[in-house]
Amino acid sequence: MKHPRWLGIGFFIIAVAVLFVVVYVFQPSAPPVTETVSVRSNITPPAMSPKLALHAEDTAQTAFFPIQTEVREQESTQAALIQQRDQLYWGFEQISLGLSQGQKPDLNQVQSMLFQQEQLVQAGVLKLEDALGYSQFLKQILPEIAGQIDLHISRLKRLNVVTG
Repeated sequence: MKHPRWLGIGFFIIAVAVLFVVVYVFQPSAPPVTETVSVRSNITPPAMSPKLALHAEDTAQTAFFPIQTEVREQESTQAALIQQRDQLYWGFEQISLGLSQGQKPDLNQVQSMLFQQEQLVQAGVLKLEDALGYSQFLKQILPEIAGQIDLHISRLKRLNVVTG
């Protein structure tokens, strides 16, 4: 009758080991550390009144938050630009899919996409080579606006000269 007791102890040890693995191995990773400059100081001179100490602490905190806010704005702007780029790729995919089904794309939509493409190349979110490739594709399938697409291609190349 000693076997069931050892079996129970074995299961208990296995359960503790599994719990250990779950708690320590699968814990969420720490949030990424961002570099910030903090002006805050916990040391106050003895001659400083409590009112001045509070004012100094508030000033230090307000000096800290603009840097954080600027970083957040840059990150949200970058995320918005990446989302626009993904939507542009999706638009080209829809044009290609429509062509395979015998549909002609809306010319106003194509012109809007070309303008958006220029903005994304200028922002550095879309590579010039990709933009030129998509433009050449549109030029082949839409000969009726080939002149406008050629103007777009020349503006893209000028952007490369200016930013490159």
